[in-house]
Amino acid sequence: VIILAMAFYWWVKRQELKSIILTVVPAVAGLGYYFWAMKTFPAIAAWGAQNNLLSPDFYYFILGYGLLWILAVLGIKRAFVHDERKTLIILCWIFAGIVLLYSPVGPQRRFVSGLHIPIVILAGFGLPVILERVIKYFNQFAPDGIGGH
Repeated sequence: VIILAMAFYWWVKRQELKSIILTVVPAVAGLGYYFWAMKTFPAIAAWGAQNNLLSPDFYYFILGYGLLWILAVLGIKRAFVHDERKTLIILCWIFAGIVLLYSPVGPQRRFVSGLHIPIVILAGFGLPVILERVIKYFNQFAPDGIGGH
């Protein structure tokens, strides 16, 4: 997630390539070691072979989070309108989680653990958008002097 966020930030800002390489190379080396170990050591390969937990269909994944997606989309919109760059890593977290969730590896379903955290954070950014609209709607029915207007 951090590598994806840094790569995107570098692409947008054209930051120093050295810092990106210093972050990406160790992560790729660790990932390479994982795949090498899965192919080389019989015990790890046996564990990986029995550890098949396939993800549900994408439709069910979306339905599982329900109305949080609406608030999360509003949160993304609000973040881009207010130029809140701190949400970049949250978006990368969601993107990387979804990619891993449907990647061709055995323990797919385990990658959904913790994915609710960035979705809820974005939904928290979107909640003020809904609340502002609800307050504005109900203020039109309030008598003068009530409702702050």
